[in-house]
Amino acid sequence: AEVFRALRKRDPDVRVILSSGYSADGEAGELLAEGVDAFVQKPFDIDELCGAIRRILDPPPDEG
Repeated sequence: AEVFRALRKRDPDVRVILSSGYSADGEAGELLAEGVDAFVQKPFDIDELCGAIRRILDPPPDEG
């Protein structure tokens, strides 16, 4: 949480993928609500990580 907030303070547009062994219901959920772009729960495989990266790099469908 501390690193995410420091990154956002430095660059409000930074894209962040959170990876944690905790579920999205706890602190991870709080960070998602604060603007974390994607969440990958540990353990994850390369396809899950690639999917998260793709989701935050590709523009939303309505933006082209």
